[in-house]
Amino acid sequence: LLADTIHNFGDAITAVPLWLAFALTGRAATRHYTYGYGRAEDLAREPWHRGAYDFVVARAVAEIRVLAEYCLPFLAVGGLFIAYKGPSAREEIEAAADALRLLGGTVEDIPEYQLPRGGRRRSLVCIRKTGRTPETYPRRPGTPKKKPL
Repeated sequence: LLADTIHNFGDAITAVPLWLAFALTGRAATRHYTYGYGRAEDLAREPWHRGAYDFVVARAVAEIRVLAEYCLPFLAVGGLFIAYKGPSAREEIEAAADALRLLGGTVEDIPEYQLPRGGRRRSLVCIRKTGRTPETYPRRPGTPKKKPL
């Protein structure tokens, strides 16, 4: 009985920080509370996020021209956007040339590597923000993916 009580007490104590973590990350971001959740298309329009960061990193969740529309508005001019991409990164960059120019980005480097133990080839597309992103970008949620630049 004592062992069960101690075990249950331990479970209850563990639940408090877990609840706190969920409660904090469930809050929308504000000027004073910059951690939170939201769509990139919405957060990039907030003045405390737009042009506020030196680095933005993104997984390969979309093609480069879509990722650039999501990520470049967060960067200050001179900042670096790094996109984790697969082996077709160079082809995506060619297709995204006009979008990058419009959004104020320039490809700086595309280092390639192979994952260990016979893994696939990967690329890190490094895009430097060289100019301001027009206020009209990013477009409404869902639009960049449906109608890429």
